[in-house]
Amino acid sequence: SATAATGAVGAVAWKYTFDNSTSMADPGVGEIRFDNGTLGSITNVAIDAQSADTGNPDVSDLIASIDDGTNSTHEGYIFVRKSGSPDVFIALNVTGSIVDNTGWLQIPCTTAASGGSITNGDTLYISFSRSGNVGATGATGPQGIQGVQGVQGSTGVSAGLPFRFNSATSDSDKDAGDFWYNAAVGSATIVYLDDADSDGNAVSAITDTWDDNGSATHRGLLFVKQDADPSNMASFKVTGSITDASGYSKVSVTLLGAYGTISDNDLCHLEFVATGTGGIANRTVDTMTGDGSDTTLALSQSPGSENNVTVTLDGVTQHHDTYSLSGSTITFSTAPASGVQVEAVAGGLESIGTPSDGTVSGTKIAMGSDAQGDVLYYNGSQYTRLAKGTAG
Repeated sequence: SATAATGAVGAVAWKYTFDNSTSMADPGVGEIRFDNGTLGSITNVAIDAQSADTGNPDVSDLIASIDDGTNSTHEGYIFVRKSGSPDVFIALNVTGSIVDNTGWLQIPCTTAASGGSITNGDTLYISFSRSGNVGATGATGPQGIQGVQGVQGSTGVSAGLPFRFNSATSDSDKDAGDFWYNAAVGSATIVYLDDADSDGNAVSAITDTWDDNGSATHRGLLFVKQDADPSNMASFKVTGSITDASGYSKVSVTLLGAYGTISDNDLCHLEFVATGTGGIANRTVDTMTGDGSDTTLALSQSPGSENNVTVTLDGVTQHHDTYSLSGSTITFSTAPASGVQVEAVAGGLESIGTPSDGTVSGTKIAMGSDAQGDVLYYNGSQYTRLAKGTAG
């Protein structure tokens, strides 16, 4: 009986006889079989609904209840011990739903532990242990502490060509990679540039093109910005042709504005913005010093579009979404801070005017003709026949 079996194996257990067949089918009254002859490789158990105890009690309801818990990956255990040899055992982990085949049950499982070996006809005692239900979800924990803000990246280097400032003012070649003025920056009318930049690159072929566009007195804009702090900067209008000297070039300029201090041997970048040719007026430069409250800057001309305006704060170019343009007035979304140097470079359309009397030759005129093919010239008040057509 189950009670007698308890004393024999030390646990409430049911008596079964081992059938060494590995097919998953009804093993017969009071019998149990495994799907693998190697105890450590068992994945399914076939067990009869009735045990081999006296009277062959039906224990199928007990066996079927093992998978009633809510832990779907571990429903419970099946413990198997050989009668008279407690050192021969198998502990099986029930891993899924049990199939009740009416008269026998199939139990999916894996071997958790085993010892010794069993043979066909051995008397075994089987006991069952069901896993507890999964506990309720715990309360949400408190929000974690906000992480530390990352370190701000370093300011990028300004656009343009790299040069090193030389405080000398003489009209003679200096060290490779230098640029210098013919006077203190506030009085400078010439910017001298070595034929090589501070990286050792030959750049005269680039700088010598700075006089290719624009009018005779406005070739473009030259910006000088210190690498360490771009708010230390100067801006010039290039006002004439570039002179190619021995090992360096001379650029005629007019100072538009200088801010901060650039000292001897400071590394800088020089950026040139050419004036367009044909239909584009000379650019104007308008400046202001921020006071933390003023959000508007009046321009000298109406650029027509934000695309024709370049705005810098302390030498740093601003994105167009930080300001808006209405006519000739720029409005900043946030007022420039007190002491910040604001510069707006703007361009607009230029009228080409009317030719003076007697300045247009006949070869430049596209003549008209009448219905007979006669070539006509209009002098503003009347037509004059210049040549008779073939139809007349």
